[in-house]
Amino acid sequence: MGSKITKFRVDDSVYGRTPMTGAFQEYVVVGENDIAKAPKNRSLVESASVPLAGLTAYQGLFDWLQLKEKQSILILGGSGGVGHIVT
Repeated sequence: MGSKITKFRVDDSVYGRTPMTGAFQEYVVVGENDIAKAPKNRSLVESASVPLAGLTAYQGLFDWLQLKEKQSILILGGSGGVGHIVT
């Protein structure tokens, strides 16, 4: 872990997103702002699903729909894994 890292300690369990390549490795280098502490009341598997749904929501809104500020959309399935993050 880098010497300038302030949000985490060596023994913290974290989850987050990885760079576009290199996710199938035992170790990976990520930025401090690309990870978060895993909740203590959730398993690492459960915690790992959060950024995937968030990234899917982001890609859907901004990469595919190219949603702009002050535009509105209807979200069907807002209680699902991706939908609740979008709302």
